[in-house]
Amino acid sequence: RNRAGAGAGAGQAWAEASDGTRQRLLVFWRSPAEWADLVLKWAEETGRVGNVETVFSLTDGDDTEGEAFHGVPRELIMVALQELV
Repeated sequence: RNRAGAGAGAGQAWAEASDGTRQRLLVFWRSPAEWADLVLKWAEETGRVGNVETVFSLTDGDDTEGEAFHGVPRELIMVALQELV
């Protein structure tokens, strides 16, 4: 997995090749660790730590509506979840 990061003042951007062909690029507007923190905070606040959740339930489920990670691409959540392992 290839990652690149660039910081500029108040804003930062992260990018990651999302497949082996390098024909798709996943651009993060938060770092993977920041996304992971948001998911973990949600799990802690809703009593879901230790429960099984699907990627679909995180990105598209009714229980995550209004959360910053609701509706993000599946690949982004997968990278963020790797931060929690």
